[in-house]
Amino acid sequence: MRSCAVTREPEMTNEEQNLLRRLIRKNSFTGKHLEVGTAAGGSLCLMMKALNREGSDGFVVVDRMTYFENQHQCVLDNIKLNGLDHNNVRFIVENSRVAYKLAMLEGLRFDFILVDAGHKALPVMLDCRWASLLNVGGIVCFHDYADRCPGVIWAVDRFLRKTNNYVVHDMADSLLAIRKIGEDAGKWLSPLDYLFATWAQLCHRKLLKNRGRIGAEVG
Repeated sequence: MRSCAVTREPEMTNEEQNLLRRLIRKNSFTGKHLEVGTAAGGSLCLMMKALNREGSDGFVVVDRMTYFENQHQCVLDNIKLNGLDHNNVRFIVENSRVAYKLAMLEGLRFDFILVDAGHKALPVMLDCRWASLLNVGGIVCFHDYADRCPGVIWAVDRFLRKTNNYVVHDMADSLLAIRKIGEDAGKWLSPLDYLFATWAQLCHRKLLKNRGRIGAEVG
């Protein structure tokens, strides 16, 4: 069993947790907050506590709930143990690809997004699409942007290179925060990108490593 299923804590360092709190408290977003990949709900509870004000539009969680046995119930129990209201959270129990299509059909928009799901190049690249549902001025965070997860670095850097309306905002350990500063001009990820990501993650890990990491430069 995953250790977080027992501890109910976020799978983040203290520095990463502090950055997550600061981003939510400082920006005072009133729109929906999204978490893609929730584990035991530790980071979800942290964000809910950091927001904790009237006028916000609540949280959406995307997760297949197969990370460990009884994961969904564990998340619900964690919310309750933290004195929070599960009615403020909408769970979409699907993989990210299906959930994204549902969100698109419903016209969902978000002010804040935390991506902490799959760590291989293709899943992360697919998760980058959630940024298209981010309101201008909003923030998307990618966890595990670190050498131990080269697929995350490769996909996020490719996303940043192909766009000019997203800028690196802040970083703590392996939590990278990116702000959306303008409307999307169009689709920035093509079928070729997904094909290349599939090829890249099948190859040796060295092919995914990027020595000039964009996220290393916090502006």
